Amino acid sequence: MKEKFSYRILDDSEAKIFEFYITQSKDGFIFGIKRLKTDVHLTVIPNKGKLRVHITDASELSDNDKVVWDQGTKFSIIEKNVLRLMKPLFQRYHGNKKGWIFTSEVKEDIEKVFLPKEVKKNHYSISINSIGEISLPDFKETKYWKRIYLREAVNKGELVFIEYPLVIKMVYVIDKNHMFCFSQYQVENLVEYFLDILGLNQYLDYLKLKFPKKKLLYL
Repeated sequence: MKEKFSYRILDDSEAKIFEFYITQSKDGFIFGIKRLKTDVHLTVIPNKGKLRVHITDASELSDNDKVVWDQGTKFSIIEKNVLRLMKPLFQRYHGNKKGWIFTSEVKEDIEKVFLPKEVKKNHYSISINSIGEISLPDFKETKYWKRIYLREAVNKGELVFIEYPLVIKMVYVIDKNHMFCFSQYQVENLVEYFLDILGLNQYLDYLKLKFPKKKLLYL
């Protein structure tokens, strides 16, 4: 039997709002989302140098699943575009450059809030109340932030925050000379590209046409 991993979001009464799941299929992997009267899943199939995806929507509880989007993209094209988006993020930094990391106390709080509880093997849940409980406080709050040299974060997997005049950027330190430095806008561009590759943006467009007067709160 193929293993299935699921992740549930619960409301105040511990009732299920969403369930996200991933499982292996005959040809690739299936990522899905379930809600009352809703079963939408994305099948990802790597095959012959292409990433093939299709989205199946059974939200109308029809007898037969309905494929609402199907596409394939060459891996060579994906690689080219990802490198184009990632290249500006790869930068050198000065040895005395400093940034901010969370204190150990804040890291523990984040783990308590955002790490899901395992309800049974490979099945996890998290309360919707947890979302938004932790915000980014002022860097002057030493209870939450610790200032370090960027070189101190080498091989530690730390996400470092750097203040610029008009923006706060996030940094992942690669080695003593190089880092990935990105703004929220740059992350959104990268995410947007992968949403296109997976057909999810196209699926949202399909929903807007299908339900023009409805708020799409379930996606």
